[in-house]
Amino acid sequence: MARERLRSAGRLLRPAAHVTAVGVAGWWLMASGVGTDTFASLVVMGFSPDRATLLTGLLIESLLVAAGILALADPRSAGLAAAGVFAAFYSSTFVAETQDALHGSVAGGSFDAAGWALTVLTLAATVAIVGASVGVLAGVARRRIATALADMLAIGRGDRALSRFRGPALVGAAFAVLVVAVPILGDMLNFEPDVHMRAGAPAALGLTGGAADPGNSADPGGSADASIPPLASGLSDNLFAHGGVVGSGGSSAAPVLSTARPWLAWQPSGASTLDKFSVPAPWVGLPSSTQITVYLPPGYAAATARYPVIYEAPHAVTSWTTSTQLPSQMDTLIDSGAIPAEIVVFVWERGGPYPDSECADSVDGREWFETWLVNTVVPAVDARYRTIPSPAGRAVMGFSQGGYCAPMLTLHHPDVFSTAIAFSGYFQAGVRSGETPNAWRPYEGNQTVENQASPLQRVQDVSNQLGGSLFFELSADTKEPFFGPQVRAFTDALQRRGIPFALFPTPLGHAWAAVRAQIAVVLETLAERQSALGVFSP
Repeated sequence: MARERLRSAGRLLRPAAHVTAVGVAGWWLMASGVGTDTFASLVVMGFSPDRATLLTGLLIESLLVAAGILALADPRSAGLAAAGVFAAFYSSTFVAETQDALHGSVAGGSFDAAGWALTVLTLAATVAIVGASVGVLAGVARRRIATALADMLAIGRGDRALSRFRGPALVGAAFAVLVVAVPILGDMLNFEPDVHMRAGAPAALGLTGGAADPGNSADPGGSADASIPPLASGLSDNLFAHGGVVGSGGSSAAPVLSTARPWLAWQPSGASTLDKFSVPAPWVGLPSSTQITVYLPPGYAAATARYPVIYEAPHAVTSWTTSTQLPSQMDTLIDSGAIPAEIVVFVWERGGPYPDSECADSVDGREWFETWLVNTVVPAVDARYRTIPSPAGRAVMGFSQGGYCAPMLTLHHPDVFSTAIAFSGYFQAGVRSGETPNAWRPYEGNQTVENQASPLQRVQDVSNQLGGSLFFELSADTKEPFFGPQVRAFTDALQRRGIPFALFPTPLGHAWAAVRAQIAVVLETLAERQSALGVFSP
């Protein structure tokens, strides 16, 4: 009787255990960066962020259903858990789209309740069909694998073979596929199918990940844009060697850049570490906290020195690790003395109510990313780490949306940040385009608020005295249809105000490949700016 009760309890608990296992696998897929990299790849291919989120969610669902059936032989639990992971992944985008429709702010028009209901039904049907289709294929694959193994080991066929391979061996094999094969496949699709066949070969430029091709290191940015003339003021040969153009600080007598390297007196060696801490989240609702990831440079633990800080927003550290190899690149640059040891703080927006936060305080009060970064994150970093707590010792860096955040935050808070690094940025708040379909959402189309937030507008109000203390590093394809006119307009505005900047033209377009190719010279130029400002003086 007791044995039968245990068996009954096991039958009841087994589905819950299977759902949990598939859910954990879904969490691993997201934590490992598979979801982030897939999303980035789709955006680079031309999909809007909302569509890229939908397609990434369906792909993750497919992987989880297949793995769950192969490992657990429980299609119902695998499908249920995979659908839940999809819902969690896509929910914030769907909620934002629903709110836009309710407010009548999507290309005009009014909310269509029937159309909204049909959209929900279509999403549910799509998730069910994708799960069922993958489940059928995975079930066939599992039966054939079991039969083949039974033939090889002479243990019989059919249900008897299936039952023998339902246990830990098959679970372990499926987990190995997730852990090993999925990242390898990602590299094959991102770079070349033979990327793991060539030990010691230079890494090719990938769609979203990998190291820069050393063969292009002499000129990663291409030729400088002749329409924006260089205005020399304390420039280094290093900048011009990489196709850079610098605008001077107007009437300021101080040099824009300095080739002196005072940090060589305390040059460290070794490898960096990544630290993490949590702070209250800057939005209404769950999750109520968010994690900050901090790159601590080589030698930090054994030193007593204070360090300049680069704040990266709003992408996760995984995006920069897989797409630019930033930690390892910084280790190499620091160990060689090309740049000083710097702390990098990665501030992610994921979990908030908006698909793209724009690093803004939203009009509806549901998110206050800007205020939180300045008033919560920066003080927390200064309290936990040995930083140089001055504007000259702080920079903000970002790619795409982050390329808007960096100049916006610097112009809004020159008492906190003095340097902005914008890769493929835009400089109008709330700008609507195929490249920026979500940029207007935190501002709700309020033109007054957008004008107050816009870097192109704010730069007009910078005083001559303050302008000389700021610095903008801008990387962009100046011939790209959307980002090209944006960076041209912003550099024109900076030149009119006499605000120092460095422009790094690139032929690689709006892609992580451009960031990867230019990150070294951009960081070296930041170091030369910090040297000119006396950041490393005793």
